[in-house]
Parts: sequence; C-alpha cells; structure tokens
Amino acid sequence: MGRDASAHWRAYLIGFALALSATALAQTRAVHLWSGYGGNAQHTAQSRYAGGALNVIKWQTPLDTNPTYRNGDILIHYGEPGITSKGNVLLTCKHGDNNPFTIEAHRGTDGGQIWSYTSSYVLPTSDWTPSMGLVVYPGPPAVTIGSIGLGGPSGTTTIAAWPESGGRIAIRSDSDTTKGSVTIHAFYGDANYAANQAAMDANVQVCTPITAGPDGSLYFGYYVVGSNPLNLTSGLAVLRPNGTGSSVGVAALSGDSSMNRVSFNCAPALSNDGSTVYEAVSAGDFSGGYLTSASAAGLTPIAHVLCLDPSNNKPADVSSISTACPMVAPDNTVYFGVLENTFDSNNDRGWLLHYSADLSQTYTPGSFGWDFTPSIVPASVMPDGGTSSYYIACKYNNYVGQGTGDGQNKIGLLDPSLNQFDSKHGINVMYEVETLLGQTPNSAGGFYEWCINSIAIDVPNQTAICNSEDGTVYAWNLATNKITSKCKLTAGIGEAYTSTFIAPNGTVFAISNGILFAINSN
Repeated sequence: MGRDASAHWRAYLIGFALALSATALAQTRAVHLWSGYGGNAQHTAQSRYAGGALNVIKWQTPLDTNPTYRNGDILIHYGEPGITSKGNVLLTCKHGDNNPFTIEAHRGTDGGQIWSYTSSYVLPTSDWTPSMGLVVYPGPPAVTIGSIGLGGPSGTTTIAAWPESGGRIAIRSDSDTTKGSVTIHAFYGDANYAANQAAMDANVQVCTPITAGPDGSLYFGYYVVGSNPLNLTSGLAVLRPNGTGSSVGVAALSGDSSMNRVSFNCAPALSNDGSTVYEAVSAGDFSGGYLTSASAAGLTPIAHVLCLDPSNNKPADVSSISTACPMVAPDNTVYFGVLENTFDSNNDRGWLLHYSADLSQTYTPGSFGWDFTPSIVPASVMPDGGTSSYYIACKYNNYVGQGTGDGQNKIGLLDPSLNQFDSKHGINVMYEVETLLGQTPNSAGGFYEWCINSIAIDVPNQTAICNSEDGTVYAWNLATNKITSKCKLTAGIGEAYTSTFIAPNGTVFAISNGILFAINSN
C-alpha cells in the first residue's frame, strides 16, 4: 500500500472510531474501571472481576492521617476510591479537620505511591464530616502509528477528577503515571472565577462525589453558603470535557423554593442510556426533600417527586449526613434511601424508596434505607434464578435502643418484584429472599452492625463484600447465604458507613478506622 493510500486508510480508521457513539465507546472501556462511589454512573456496585478469598492484608494506606474521634467513634464519610484501567488505586486523603486534602495514586500491586496532589478543597460544614469524592473515567483511546486503541487496559488512559475550592473541578490526565497534567475549571466560567476568586472560594463548595457521563461530562452538586457576585444558588452542575459548564438551582429542580441544597454526599446517578441525571435535594440536615431528574445534555429539569415515608405518606427525611445516592437498576427504575418521617418510628432504619424512571410511579419500598445505596445482584447469581431479573443487596440493621430495635443487625437480599407484609406498619415491603445476622456479639446484647454504604458485588464468585463494625470484612456467598472468607482489619470501631470495591486482579478493598486496606488470598 503506497504512502497516500496508507494515510487515507489511517484517516478512515480514525474517522470510523470517532463516529462510534460516545456511550458505546465509553461503555466498552468503562468495564475496566471502578469509577468511584458505587463503581459506575448508575451506582450498582457490580464487579465483573472475581475477588480473591479474604485471607491477608496485602497493603494499606491511610485515608485520614489525623482522624477526629467523638467518644471513640469516627463520624467521617470518606470518599470512595477509584480504580484505573491499569489497576491502580486513586484516593482522597484527609489530613485532619482544617488541613488540605491530597489526591493520591497508589500501585494496585503493592500500594506504592505513584503521585500526590494537594487540593484547595474545603468541605461544607455538617454534623458528620462529609465526603470528598473523586471519579476516574476513560480517557481518549491510545493512538499509535498504524493502529487505533478502541478500549481496554492497553489502549485507554484514565482521567481523574476531584473537587477544588470555589466549586471548581480539577482534572488530571493519564492518572497512572507521573506525567499527567492537572487543569482546573469552574462550571460558571474560569474568567468569572479569576475575577471573583475570594468570594467564590468563600461561598461555593462542591458537596457531593462526582459522577462521570459516557462522554466525559462531570456531574456534581454544589452548595452556596453566602452571597456571591454571580448570584449563584445551590444546585446541580455539569462540567463538559471542553472545560465549560452549566448549572440548575435546587428550587428549579424540585419546584419548591424552600429547598436549599443538593443533599450532601449524594452522588448524582445517570440513566442507563446516559440521557438523564438523578439527584436528591433537601432543606437541611434533617428535613423533607425530593428526588429529581434533569436532562444530562442541558440540565433542564424533567421531573421531581417528594420523598414520602411509606408508613404514613408524610415527607421522609432526606438527610445531609447520609451517603444515600440514587441507584439506577437495569430495568431503568430508580432506588433512593431516606429516613422515616417520625424519628425512631422504624427504629431509625429509614426506607428504601423505589420509583419508575420518570418518577411518576412509586413502587413497593424496602424496609431499610438509612445511609446506604443498594447494590444490584443479577438473578443468575442465585441457584433458582428467582422471579426478578435482579435482586437488591442492602444493609438491614435493626439498631438496639432505637424504637423497638433489638440489635439483630443483618444484611439482606431483597426481591423488588415480590412483597411481604410488614405487620408493624401495616404495609407491604420488598420480599426478603435471605438475610444474614452480624457475626460478632456486642455488649448491648445484639451484634455489631454491618458498616457499609455501598456493597461491592463479586458476580463471578456469587458473593457480596461486606464490612462490619467488628473490624472485619466478610465475603457473603449469596447462593448459600454463608460467609466463605473473612479478614480482620482493625479491633473494630463505631464509624460512618464505608464502601467496598474490587480491582481487576481480584484484590478486595475495604475501609476501617480511616485506613484503606487491600486484601487478597495470598
């Protein structure tokens, strides 16, 4: 083939690659990533990779170099790390109450640090320390002379994004090497930030983890604490790959002028086709709120629904000290956890609400919703397949001293297509396929609670990776309802709920006492 023909062929291949839809291309490559909270933009927390047995701690690194304790408990929501296409781990490391965060990249093999970046980010004020959540997502395919990378670990770079001061987002290219560069953009315009830096830094704060769309757009909530030259109010924002952005206020999203924030820690979720973004808004730490939807293309409000306590049809509590996020299931329905309307009326367990994709229909709730996001378990994991195309894995604690709670703290697998009767409240709730009691008795006469806000589902091994306040991480076999392996991480501590996740090489990650642990079978 001559020079001109070869150049023509390369141009044709490049044109063909660019003609692929952004969604299809991103999905091809995204399977090699654990993007951040819940693993993907839908927050389903499924891993296609088989995790190893939980036998030994391979390496560990702090998520907090100077944690603050309250009566021995650590009420801090740590941002969930992400895993790059090459298996390296990115995390946000907190350095005490008033010190800056660092963003760190660690080798997945041995935990050695690849790079570190000091962020200017300042957390919003809250009763429980909010999370600083990063996201990792596929970069452009690697293109070399004569070939085009169309995805996969060898052909894709990984981009990382995290919050900075003034509601801005930092974006780092090639996050697996020391050569990556960092650019920082404001969704309201870089020139506007430069002209009003002090005012924007003082009054605008990112208040949720970041979610990446299939085209590289970044979605997040921001909180406005005071007046600012641009007259911004709290809302949902997007930053596009070209560095420009837009936003929509919480009043417009909800149709309710009393709403004043996107719920802290609540990572936006995207529909399966990437066209719709879901987010929760509220009027404060313990107040009513809405689940809302907007177009991903322009953040035009689409729908909203007032979250109601299913036991009395009164406004449920959409709490900003919770980490509950919308989760979009394979059938496009949306799940979201809330607290009950009257404190302790459901033993402080809350409810898992379930809506149609357009938020116009409300389905049977789950019996637990406080501070967690449910995970998707394919029906193929269960021996009989079940009646639904998927199940829901969830925390199912029953806190001692809260209402009629007896301390019989459990994890549960629910079938959202079947009902069972809740005699305490006189309503139907999602059917309990199986539950598993906590593994360690405590001094209160119950069992240490399951301490998790997003449960990693190891689909090949039919297991769920579940952390506990007894300081141990467990592999729960969903097909047999038994613990198949476990690893002791710490002596145990009362703490805000944490996440688990799985790397491509089978390493399992869990958090305890402000430390990230990498666990495998060796």
